[in-house]
Amino acid sequence: MSAPLPVTTISQIYSLAVLLRTNTAQLLTTYLKYQGSAFSDRGLSHRGLQLTGLPVTAVSFCAWRQQSVEERLGENFKAYSAYIEFLQLVTDDQTALNPTALDLLKLLRKTHSQIRMLIGKLAGFMTGLGLTIPEVAVDRLPAGSLSESNWERKIRGYVVCLGLTKWLERTVRDLTFLKKKHRQ
Repeated sequence: MSAPLPVTTISQIYSLAVLLRTNTAQLLTTYLKYQGSAFSDRGLSHRGLQLTGLPVTAVSFCAWRQQSVEERLGENFKAYSAYIEFLQLVTDDQTALNPTALDLLKLLRKTHSQIRMLIGKLAGFMTGLGLTIPEVAVDRLPAGSLSESNWERKIRGYVVCLGLTKWLERTVRDLTFLKKKHRQ
């Protein structure tokens, strides 16, 4: 069995990820409320919607199970480093599209701040274990991100909020796995 990880630190990151998972579910619901009838219809499907530069959570169970601590934490670090940029773009979009949706704008800013905190905790934890913090691209946003139509900006925000929710589910699963695997 490998050396035990600092469980208190994993527990702290886990607690933040669980909180964020709850908050992003609320963010997604609030986001949809302000985007118009097409977004509140039950028939809205996210299948096939993907943004260039936005990490996906899909990984086979076997590959996920075999990941090292460094790979697992590194993938989470890279994902949230990308999501923080996209989340800022969504915040900017919603400030322009829905300036009176104060609850939505507040949730977007709060989520952005908490994601920044999660990135810092992941980096600190990885450093404490002597792991390499992965390099991340400086600008992941596709060219032309600011010149898209209102509809495209609404879709982009939906994909970002939904993807962030899925990543937080994976992060909670990753941290649960690490906590169990490296019990003291």
